[in-house]
Amino acid sequence: MEETDPVIIRRRRIERTCWRALYLIIANWWACGIIAVFVGGDGWSGYVQNGHYFLGSHGHYVETSYAVFLYTKIHLAITMASFPVALVCGLVAGMNSEKWKH
Repeated sequence: MEETDPVIIRRRRIERTCWRALYLIIANWWACGIIAVFVGGDGWSGYVQNGHYFLGSHGHYVETSYAVFLYTKIHLAITMASFPVALVCGLVAGMNSEKWKH
């Protein structure tokens, strides 16, 4: 039996959207970590000195190009900014799940 109630349809659409957003945010978080390990760090932990760009990771620094430095800095900023979105999506998706409707 298919639901035709617009409220239920809207709730399910919101729940699916939240779960998709959560999956993308988690995948992005993993990608950010894997890339940071692969290139030797990130721009937020690094520094710029005399036109040379260094990625930092746990006190270890690796010289890199400006493009990689900027990319890692932007990617980490987007990843950190997505955490509040993940929290909201997790709450919304969790509250809309079937186990909370009893």
